[in-house]
Order: sequence, then C-alpha cells, then structure tokens
Amino acid sequence: MDNYYESTERVPKGASVGRYCRTMSRSRGGELMAATLIESQKLYRDSPGVLYTLKNFLKSPFEFSPVARDFYALWRERSLVGRLKDRFQTAIFEKPILAEPTDAPESVWISEGAMMPASNFLPFSENVLLVKKNGVLAIVPEDLIHLDGADVDKIFSNILVGQSAASVDRHFLSAAPETDAQPAGIFNGAPSVILSGQTKVEIVSTLEAMAAKLGSWKAPVWITNPAIFARMAALGLIDFSSGRDRLIGIDIFQSTNCSGKIVLADLAGILLADDGRTHIDTSGVSDITYVENGVKKTINLFQQGYIGYRISRYINWHVARENSVIQCDFSLPASTEDPGDDA
Repeated sequence: MDNYYESTERVPKGASVGRYCRTMSRSRGGELMAATLIESQKLYRDSPGVLYTLKNFLKSPFEFSPVARDFYALWRERSLVGRLKDRFQTAIFEKPILAEPTDAPESVWISEGAMMPASNFLPFSENVLLVKKNGVLAIVPEDLIHLDGADVDKIFSNILVGQSAASVDRHFLSAAPETDAQPAGIFNGAPSVILSGQTKVEIVSTLEAMAAKLGSWKAPVWITNPAIFARMAALGLIDFSSGRDRLIGIDIFQSTNCSGKIVLADLAGILLADDGRTHIDTSGVSDITYVENGVKKTINLFQQGYIGYRISRYINWHVARENSVIQCDFSLPASTEDPGDDA
C-alpha cells in the first residue's frame, strides 16, 4: 500500500481518489501517534532525522503530498480556470510582481564600460496577491470507496473534483465583491455591451462592439455557456477547422458556470496566483452540521457510515488592467429556429 499512495507515476481516477485520500488520512493518524511517542520518549536525540521528517509532515500534511499533486492534476482538467492557467499573468502568493515588461522593450548599443539603460517596464497598480482559500466539504457513504466500476468513478469524480472545480469557476465568473476571504469575481466592475439582437448580423455587431472595448490583446479568449455556444454554432459563427473552437478568430471556451453571458477577456491582464497548493483531509468520526430546509442538523459520520472529505484550494486572482474583461448579457430566443441574417 505504501508504494501505491506514494507513487506519482499515474493519476488515480474516480473512486481511486477516495481510497487514495483515505489511505493518506490513516497514514497521517499513524504519523501523529508516532510523533507523539517519539517526543514523549525523547527518541529524537538518537534519530533527529526522523523527528525532522515528522514535524515537516505534520506542518503541511497534504498540501504538497502525492495525493494533493494528483488531485490538482484532475482539478485542472475539470476547472475552466485550471485549463486556462497558462494564459493568465502569473502571480506569486504574498510576494509582489514588481513590473511586467512592455511588448517591445528598448535595446541600445553600448560602449565598453558604459552603463546599460534599463528596459521600459509597465508596473501594475496592485501586484500583491494574498493567499485565499476555497473550500469544499463532501460527504459520501464509506461503502462507496470500496466499490469499483465506471459509474462509481464518475460519482467520485463529480463529488471530489467536480465540486471543487465548479466552486472556483462559479466565483471567478461572477460579480461578487472582494472581501478579506475571497477575490472579486471578474464581472465586478467590468464594462458591459448590450446585445443588439438575435440575428446573425446583430450578434456579430455586438461581438465587434465588445472587441472594440477590450483594453489589451495579449491573451484574449471568449467564455460562454454551452447553450449560447450552441446558438453561435447554429448561426455558423464558430470555426471548428483549426482543431480549436474559435469565434471571429479568437478561441472560445465553454463553462456551465458562465450563466447567461458571453465574455471577452484578455487573461494576460488578470493576475492569477495558483501554485497548485491543495489541502485534502478526511474524517470518518467527526460531527457534521448542515442546513436542510432551513433547519440546522448535526450527524456523526461514524454512526451514519459516511466519510467526509475536506478539500481546500489555495488560489487568488485580480483584474490588474482596466477593460481586461468585457461582458454581455445574452438572452436566447424563445424559438430555436435560425431567424436568418435578415430576420
């Protein structure tokens, strides 16, 4: 079993993730007991390396463990933010990005011993991103983690990975304000364009108006939901020929968490701090409080035969450039028939 959960040769899928996390949880309990025993018996004097290892394990039990890294790989597959991560402007937690080089920094010829002038830089007005945490608590029957099969794998994938990914994407694609606990959604304060109409010509006109408002073009993408994407495709606006979905020459991505909107965003104008840090913990004995139909209830996981998975993703973002996000509320027509260009 040790070789299994320490291996990073493959990424576990579905129910394997549940068993994987559970194994690590039990291992953590063993490490806690061992650490207590070692310190109480002063055994660390004879084996300082053992205590050093245990203390570092206890300090951050899951954040950089194999299970956390594997979970993060699955999370990036399911999350829109994760899939687009490489297009954002990279930030570092709690450390400033002093400046971003301009598109064409100046270069000069210099004589021997002469000073070399610094290239031009465009500083961000706000460039420090604090650590912020998005958490999901998932409760599943303990018997489920012992089952195999495609259906079980799908259930676990939706519960453990899908809920965490959807939670981040839903907040990213929102107008939620920034607080001490959460970043602002990218729609917060973003300029809007009014939909001109439902015909192909009117929709193209709206898209062109959005493009005219976009402040920069380093890494532009369209984001919308599957229903609006299908409408665009039905009107012949989506180009599938390049192997990537493109709308008027720009990559377009779908997310069910982008409700009723189409968005044009230059992701290079958005700072994203996400170093993959993931904290996963499990329990089969805790008391869990939840609200059902307005009534607060408490259950004990052990008595009910459940396992609780607490998943925390450390991530933060900030729209650093003005007009990096342009939004449009897109109402679908009552009829699915194509009205045509002249309707």
